[in-house]
Amino acid sequence: MIIHKQVTQCDMTGGEYPGGVDGIAYLSQGASGRWCEVLWGGPEEKARIQKDGAEILTDDEARNRIAESGNGWPDF
Repeated sequence: MIIHKQVTQCDMTGGEYPGGVDGIAYLSQGASGRWCEVLWGGPEEKARIQKDGAEILTDDEARNRIAESGNGWPDF
């Protein structure tokens, strides 16, 4: 899953954004069932994946999907 997030860096480009910018966070589920942020993407990455048609969720939408799945819990 991918969520909207204010980020201070982009793991894909190595860019840094003092003060934070509108970006994304990639979520992944670990073996314990916990969902957490594993990568941050800056505005360039957000634009790239939106162009490719990726769905970017709000925190609440992601939490609801996790709850509805009955498989794991959010930790972000």
